[in-house]
Amino acid sequence: MHLKQIRSEIDWIDVRILKLLRERLEMALLTRAFKQDVIDNEREREIFERLRRFSAGLLSPDYLEEIFKRIVSESRRLEEKEFTLIGFQGEHGAYSEMAARRLYPDAVTIPVSGFSDLFSMVDSESCDLALVPVENSSEGAIGEVHDLLLEYDLFIRAEILFPIHHQLLALPGVQPREIKVVYSHPQALGQCRNFIRRLGLTERPHYDTAGAARRLLENQWREAAVIAGELCSELYGLEILIRDVEDEATNRTRFLALSKNFMAPGNEKQKTSIILATPHKSGSLMAVLQIFARAGLNLTRLESRPLRNNPGGYLFFIDFQGGMDTEAVARSLSKVREKALFYKFLGSYPEA
Repeated sequence: MHLKQIRSEIDWIDVRILKLLRERLEMALLTRAFKQDVIDNEREREIFERLRRFSAGLLSPDYLEEIFKRIVSESRRLEEKEFTLIGFQGEHGAYSEMAARRLYPDAVTIPVSGFSDLFSMVDSESCDLALVPVENSSEGAIGEVHDLLLEYDLFIRAEILFPIHHQLLALPGVQPREIKVVYSHPQALGQCRNFIRRLGLTERPHYDTAGAARRLLENQWREAAVIAGELCSELYGLEILIRDVEDEATNRTRFLALSKNFMAPGNEKQKTSIILATPHKSGSLMAVLQIFARAGLNLTRLESRPLRNNPGGYLFFIDFQGGMDTEAVARSLSKVREKALFYKFLGSYPEA
């Protein structure tokens, strides 16, 4: 190997070490929900003993113990802090993380592989909050998230309307003419289809936009690019070849911040969300909607979802302006409960 190749390989190893260090610290923060005392001397002794068994060659036992004592010490220091942990689906650099950082700039963001795991972590209070996409202006409602809102007893704490601007990212030094293949989440590929066709690129779907960026970096593909958010450029050391490659400049996603506990909002302009099912007969939904109309409450969203194991039945996800702390909303929801076969209150929160 040439010196330049060796140095390049060292740089890539350093990136992987940093990624694993960050993941370890994140996992350590998640353990705080299960600990009564941050200091667990027995657990630390187990770690050091295991490391000594694995030491070999250039890694002496004393060297390994010195490194991991610093890591454990930093983990303990972070565990003692009062961080707000906010989980998001995907990998670091995902649009959900970008939205979470904007809504809660001082929080620690934790990547979670799937929506179901994310809801479960908030339900068990391993995470304080979850930030989930509920609808996109070009793709519509996120079905799995709506199903989980029904399944779990979580409350909406806040919402954010986040603009989605896709960037074409590649390894440093790669020119646009070298790109033959583009990786990204199927929705992102669909939102950039005209751009992709103009460049004559072959689409390669990936489960996550940020995951595609990480994969590009790991494999060092010079004939490939990814479509992802700007944060991926910062986190994975990729260059932005072409900015804002989405077909619709107004594309945006609505995200909800979810919590285990309901917290009444302050004096801001509020919105309220509910789920309900009405009797399967003519005029039953209209009777409910008339309650809101008579109270002067403006509906901002009405989304239907089929009822499982009940062909022909539907659940309705309803958002409207106004907070539970007002008499008009409280009285209206009381009337809605009387007419509904099923009713669930998701929360009142500041309107974005």
